Amino acid sequence: AEGAIAVENAEARRVRFFDRRNQRVFLHGGSVNFQVPYFPSPLMAFLGKLSIEGRSTQLLRTAMVSPLMIFFSGGRVEVLHEASAVVVDQWMKLNMSPREAVLLNELRKEVLHALAAHLGSERSRDGLLLDRSVLDVLSRLVDE
Repeated sequence: AEGAIAVENAEARRVRFFDRRNQRVFLHGGSVNFQVPYFPSPLMAFLGKLSIEGRSTQLLRTAMVSPLMIFFSGGRVEVLHEASAVVVDQWMKLNMSPREAVLLNELRKEVLHALAAHLGSERSRDGLLLDRSVLDVLSRLVDE
């Protein structure tokens, strides 16, 4: 999956999405998000692109995602202490305090470690091997 960033305007049809190369992309007419009137998150994940030569690139199979979803499921995270931000996958900049960045990065490592242990386990129906405190923190983040 890849992502796009929305630049908001007053109407949904005026919302503009840009890919990681800062190229404008459009939602395909068959996308479930094509007629959505409001995007609470400026981020959109997609599983396919349709390039129409000389005209436009359209996003297929789209899903709106939150910045925290990108943080927890994206690639390498670089903490920029002086800029109060993190950069995910060398392109997605998320603003947060250095303290939040360090704490969330440690939580992310715990979640990824638990997922790796779970996926490597033959007891896949037993649930994730997350510590109760990690689950509590994750549920608070989702509720905010």
